[in-house]
Amino acid sequence: MDNEDIRLLELFEKNDREAFRELFAMYYKSMVLAAKLYSNNDPESEDIVQQVFVKLWEEKRFNTIKTSFKHYLHVSVRNACF
Repeated sequence: MDNEDIRLLELFEKNDREAFRELFAMYYKSMVLAAKLYSNNDPESEDIVQQVFVKLWEEKRFNTIKTSFKHYLHVSVRNACF
């Protein structure tokens, strides 16, 4: 996990909405592209990624992330597609 991910996740854990916006902006497009590999549907891919972010925010699972945030999101998106 890079230093920027660590910094943002620490803020994210403190309910910092700006950190959430930054993480969302940083990873949204690449996660939608990843979801398209599984769903082959643009609106559905966008919905899946948005749901993954919402679930992450609501369930406060930040301290469970041990790998890179991008990897965590990618696995979450892939699982949500299935």
